[in-house]
Amino acid sequence: MKHPTKNCDIVHRCAGDPKQCYMVGQVVLNVTNEMEFTANKSLTEAALKSGLAKGFNVPLRNVEVLQVSGWAYNFPKDLAELAKASGVSLHRSDQCEVSSLLPDWCPDPHGGGDDDFDFLFDDVARRMQEDSFKDGSRLGEHYNSSGSVVNDGTTQVKFVVSKPPAALLPERVPARSHLVVANINQHFQVGNATPPLIVANAMFTPWPPTIASQKDYSTTLTALQEEVSGADDLSGDYSNDYSNDYSKDYPDNRTNDQLDHTDEPLFR
Repeated sequence: MKHPTKNCDIVHRCAGDPKQCYMVGQVVLNVTNEMEFTANKSLTEAALKSGLAKGFNVPLRNVEVLQVSGWAYNFPKDLAELAKASGVSLHRSDQCEVSSLLPDWCPDPHGGGDDDFDFLFDDVARRMQEDSFKDGSRLGEHYNSSGSVVNDGTTQVKFVVSKPPAALLPERVPARSHLVVANINQHFQVGNATPPLIVANAMFTPWPPTIASQKDYSTTLTALQEEVSGADDLSGDYSNDYSNDYSKDYPDNRTNDQLDHTDEPLFR
């Protein structure tokens, strides 16, 4: 039987201590003014924080926008400190823990492959693997950061609420989505003018959100940060390799300044 006034996920997953707890979810927005919404990343993310704080009825400082689809991931500035405080390993070469929720980092003690890692996942990890609106909504994933921010009039926003109050009941949040929308639009207001209609609707999906302890949260984001950083490095290496190979194959691909006086100018 569910408690009438307490969020059991927060109580159980965080040992009853919401100060060591994180609520991670996704909200899908219907964007009516794409030009204004995408013009300034900092302004838009500040508006999203304001709207989410109002919707959850929590202090603004407790809300962070982790990522908006099409924009870069905002990893917490204190992620390393959170991980260290939780006893989380920051390097793959360190000893793996079953509770780390990072099965792809660790060898299977039973000798199986990746398909045999289910035994490592506790309920938090299984919830991260639930079906979602689109790929990238789960805590251990990220959206495409180089695509369009708004697609077919919608955008996805991954957020985190730290220290969620135990009285924050998930079934009550969707009914407050109109407050999220109103406060996002109000953030774009100029002077005493009527708030513009930037966002028309907000839908929390999948719902309820993931409730993670500080250790689970910092562990998963540490893994994701290494994954994103590794992908960026690989992309850079490929670009440099391609450029170097092209220069070798086409040695005359030079600027006028690089040519000696006997060469025919590249541009006239």
